Amino acid sequence: MRARTTGDLTPPPSTRALIFDWDGTLADSTTANYLSLRHALGQHGHRLPRTWFEQRTGLSAEDVARAYADEHAVELDEAAVARHRADAYLRYHVHTVEAVTPVVTVARQALLRGRRLAIATGGNARTFEPTLDHLGIRELFAVIVTRDEVEHGKPAPDLFDAALKRLRVRPTEAIVYEDSEEGLLAAEAAGILAIDVRPLLATRRRTSAAATTGGDVGAAAGSAGDRSEHDVLDELEERHG
Repeated sequence: MRARTTGDLTPPPSTRALIFDWDGTLADSTTANYLSLRHALGQHGHRLPRTWFEQRTGLSAEDVARAYADEHAVELDEAAVARHRADAYLRYHVHTVEAVTPVVTVARQALLRGRRLAIATGGNARTFEPTLDHLGIRELFAVIVTRDEVEHGKPAPDLFDAALKRLRVRPTEAIVYEDSEEGLLAAEAAGILAIDVRPLLATRRRTSAAATTGGDVGAAAGSAGDRSEHDVLDELEERHG
């Protein structure tokens, strides 16, 4: 299911539990994650293209580093890249992350209706936990599963299987909210209906960009291009030394 309006986020009446991805679904953290991983790979002498990264947002940092090494035929210490990425994220970016309001609203409404909520994130606890506290929504979720707790990350079903077990519901009684191909494949493998939030969020971003530039979306894109994410990170590094 692809959500194009906020109404499309409403779970079916028979749903007993909602399982949310974190990065890009509940937390608007894609840019923060990209900048952090770009920095980490840069420490190892490699450049991270934004488009390449955005096609793999459902993977953990270590899994992204592994995919990068495989696809570019280079040697990388994936665990070291993940550590450096976490360092950069916590130092520079955790406090820049904002909640994805329409999806958080769905979570709040579902909780009021007596449904149980879970987060199943491909991120690790070291960076996820501070971001969750920063957004102040921990109390909504009865169950939290991070990549550290399962053998295989998305697109394997392990994260969702673990969430189902802790929620004590069957796959047919749950629904997943996701923003990545890896996450949607993981939900399918776990036998859970999934809602893809990307169309709705993309529309909201375009609307916001147009409002910022008086209706000229092209101008918004041009303005963003004038100062790239690379420039922002370099400036932050110089500032914080």
